Amino acid sequence: MTADPMPAADRRFVEGAVGNSVAEATLVSGGNRHGTWVLRLDGEDRVVLRRGTGDGDPRPLQREAAAYCALDGTGLPVPSLLAADHADGQDRVLVSHLSGSPDLTGAPQVVLEDLVDVMARLHAVDVAGLALDVLGRPGRRRGHVQSTLAGLVARYRATGRRDALIECAVAWASAHVPEDDRQAVLVHGDMGPGNFLHDGARVTGVVDWELAHLGDPLADLAAFAMRCVHGRIDGVADLAVRYAAAAGEPVEPERMAFHQVLAALRIVVMRHVEPLVVADQRVTARLISRVLHRRMLVDALHQALGWPVPPAAEAADAPVRPTPLHQAVIELLRREVLPVVHDDAATSTASAIRLVTHLEQLERTADHRPPPPADLVQRISDGEATVEQALPEVAAHEAWDLLGLRPIMGRLADRRLALLAGSEVMA
Repeated sequence: MTADPMPAADRRFVEGAVGNSVAEATLVSGGNRHGTWVLRLDGEDRVVLRRGTGDGDPRPLQREAAAYCALDGTGLPVPSLLAADHADGQDRVLVSHLSGSPDLTGAPQVVLEDLVDVMARLHAVDVAGLALDVLGRPGRRRGHVQSTLAGLVARYRATGRRDALIECAVAWASAHVPEDDRQAVLVHGDMGPGNFLHDGARVTGVVDWELAHLGDPLADLAAFAMRCVHGRIDGVADLAVRYAAAAGEPVEPERMAFHQVLAALRIVVMRHVEPLVVADQRVTARLISRVLHRRMLVDALHQALGWPVPPAAEAADAPVRPTPLHQAVIELLRREVLPVVHDDAATSTASAIRLVTHLEQLERTADHRPPPPADLVQRISDGEATVEQALPEVAAHEAWDLLGLRPIMGRLADRRLALLAGSEVMA
């Protein structure tokens, strides 16, 4: 959390909306696509500004604003919308400030249990009576899920960059959209650790609704399982059982398998759409997120096919190239630069050290990495290779990509997606 100069246009927007001046602006998250500021007004009142230009996904903060409007008066712990501006190509959403912390370090299990209960309450809201605006007119779940999948495919195709893992997921998901004629529900889209606040006993706010949409409630349970990988949260299967009981709806294995593939595919496509490398202090975080979500998609596809998840790639016994230049750069940054810089410069230097460590690992294992799957993308898209035929080759290549990041991933390197399609998650 750092003080950050607030763009003048944003300041004018906020002050015009609340009729008060901004005394202090604190950037609490740069995010991958959106910035979030906590603003102290003249006095002690606080508000929160969400700002961003999106990443090719149409109007994500417009969806967020629509969700806040729709849920006003439902009793769910969400911020109140104070103002929104989507007129100049830069989405701005101003909301009330809620108490609580997103940090789950040391938080009791009851907090996650309360989040699961809040999720069930959200899915019980009658969408027919909501003013959903850009979220669309409520229909049957299958139609909304098909629309979500079609949107992801269109964004992927628009990049012009073909990807074997995405092709596998698209081929499988397109053939397995669940037959579900029940009424769609409002879905948060990114539910889980990092996107809610708590006071140590209960959830005080569910935030970051930029992926809100109409669809199947299991989409939120699938997203929750993914975010628990980042948050190093275990016991997800037990929480899924609690959700099924609270929602009064079984977590059917086939539906759950589909939505775990779709949830992982959504994030993989989002990362695929982004520039491969952006020269800022988050470059290593983006690389880790990209590779971690790709492994989760591999795991979800294996589950969907009824296969055991593949083991991690190992190169411990292989001879490696010496890398004295990489080591010299890392030592120089650690010894000469990091001790004398502060704040953002220190963060950027630490990111650079991690990046060079990653490059060193790639160099050390270069002679033993398998080549990219030749012509596999074309064979998948042409129907010449089935998902069952292509996935082992794709998974092996993805495992080596993660091996290249292992030295900088810490405990995340060994985290796997909690697979929730088993019978133990039935209500």
